[in-house]
Amino acid sequence: MLQVTLQDHDRLSKNDFLGQVTLNLNDIQPNVRTEKWYDLGESFHGNIKLQLKYDDTSHELAVTVKEAKDLIPIRANGVVDPYVKLYLLPDKKKASKQKTKAVKNSTRPTYNETLKYTLNPATDSQRVLQVSVWDNEGSFSHDPLGQCEIPLSVIMEEHSMSEWFALVRDD
Repeated sequence: MLQVTLQDHDRLSKNDFLGQVTLNLNDIQPNVRTEKWYDLGESFHGNIKLQLKYDDTSHELAVTVKEAKDLIPIRANGVVDPYVKLYLLPDKKKASKQKTKAVKNSTRPTYNETLKYTLNPATDSQRVLQVSVWDNEGSFSHDPLGQCEIPLSVIMEEHSMSEWFALVRDD
């Protein structure tokens, strides 16, 4: 398998993820030029800056949601009231769910909110931190804007990381 990722090159900041496709190498003929269009599947829907810190002693994971940028409104009026929701997959239960406050009318919200989890290193290293951005349209309506997933094993190994993550969405 060959995975091809398309990114927008940025000189002053991290490149933006635009999409990706996985090709089966058995379908590619050696020394034969073939032109074909491929669907990139998930599409780019902005970026989110996270600061992730894992403490080996207390087994605490601190997720600081710094800010988001380039969020794409899905409402016709162009308004977006984004908030961020976290889950520790595969559990999408209330016990692992945490969320930030909504920021009114912003495609570049600043949060600076820290959400914490106590992890079990023996079992949680196989889990994934899902970070999703939602539009708070009111009491009962919430629409997904995009998401990213980070394996806990990477966070636990790095101990501390602060970076921009691309948000994607299955359309």
